[in-house]
Amino acid sequence: MGIQGGRALNRHYYFLGNPFKVKFRKHKCYRCGSELTTVQHRKVVSQSSEEAMYYDFRISGNGSRMIGPCEFIHKRFCCPACLEQMEYVSQTSFEDVDLFLAKLKKKFLKRGIHLEIKKQYETKEGTAVDRIEHIENIKKL
Repeated sequence: MGIQGGRALNRHYYFLGNPFKVKFRKHKCYRCGSELTTVQHRKVVSQSSEEAMYYDFRISGNGSRMIGPCEFIHKRFCCPACLEQMEYVSQTSFEDVDLFLAKLKKKFLKRGIHLEIKKQYETKEGTAVDRIEHIENIKKL
């Protein structure tokens, strides 16, 4: 347990995403194309905060819950060039779409049909963009 403000802090380690996709794929930054590394991400969340609904404060399967603020610790992808960080789940979702589109193009090409596919992302403002500048600006992944 860590110490925050003179009192013990609960810690919760977790892993998001498919470990096989994380471990056995090459991962490239969606902004600059550099190879991604992993970094440890830590976030202290209070149960009374608005963002607490996105975190699981259960200790185990028996229904017990942590009391007070908790430090959630997990790993994320980080680009060493542009310092953008992304959750495993989001990055592998982007990669899954790219793999699906490549397979689809290949399948149609075998039948003599050339497909031109353009990916676009919808921003929170409702406009369509070809490239993601910041992941926070995208409406849905």
